[in-house]
Amino acid sequence: MLLRGSSLRNTEFIYGIVVFTGHDTKIMKNSVKSKAKFSKLERSTNKYILVIVLMQIIMSVIGSVANSIWEIVFKENFSYIRHDKKDPMPLMLNLVI
Repeated sequence: MLLRGSSLRNTEFIYGIVVFTGHDTKIMKNSVKSKAKFSKLERSTNKYILVIVLMQIIMSVIGSVANSIWEIVFKENFSYIRHDKKDPMPLMLNLVI
């Protein structure tokens, strides 16, 4: 009979039968899950990392919206940006050819 948590070594094979498994066994009743322990420094570091990630997400969303508005307002002022669908080749490549 092998109890939970024990290991069998130095043998080729074994014959076995399950007698009883479940939450009522002595080994299961004694194996309670302990609460994870974190120090104050680890908890504050986790909060700071979460704040930094959220700030980066907010800044990237604001930047992408601002870039979209900038392109809509000032697209005629940039000759190197082609917005027409007729000529897919950029202006700089047309000058080289």
